[in-house]
Amino acid sequence: MAEILQYVHKDGFFHRLTPFSKIVFIIVISFMCIVSINLVFLAILVIALLVIAFFCRLHQEVLQQSKLILVMSVVFIVITLITMPNGAILGYLVPPGTPLIGGSVPLTQGALEIGLILTFRFMVLIFAFQLFLISTQPRDLVHTLEKMKMPIDYILMFIIAQRTPAVQCSGTHH
Repeated sequence: MAEILQYVHKDGFFHRLTPFSKIVFIIVISFMCIVSINLVFLAILVIALLVIAFFCRLHQEVLQQSKLILVMSVVFIVITLITMPNGAILGYLVPPGTPLIGGSVPLTQGALEIGLILTFRFMVLIFAFQLFLISTQPRDLVHTLEKMKMPIDYILMFIIAQRTPAVQCSGTHH
């Protein structure tokens, strides 16, 4: 199984960009998604990142995290629906006819919208950072960050964190 978030050698548009331009790309995309509360705009950002990944021949690597993204999206929406009773009531988590607790947790339109905004923001950030990491050689990133006068300790921590493979639990102990 291919490791996630590791450099993938291909000759696509995103690979040919300089690491500095990719850093600017990440900053701009991150800023746009964090300050926006427009669902349509956030959905367009998600679609645009997927289109970029497709045209750069990186869509398989980007979509490798789709199960995690789907699970986290459901978690974001459910938690928001339960904890933010704002707006018109769409229904109840526990039906109103249930004795003692029936109708006590309303599911509202405002909570659903906030949950979707959080979900789209999460997707944008994950896809954008994946594009950045899988298309940038670590050595090129180090050189760029050094030129940007970033402290070498921070660069080293970032590269170590990027290069450390995910730990897989096998169910057996040694």
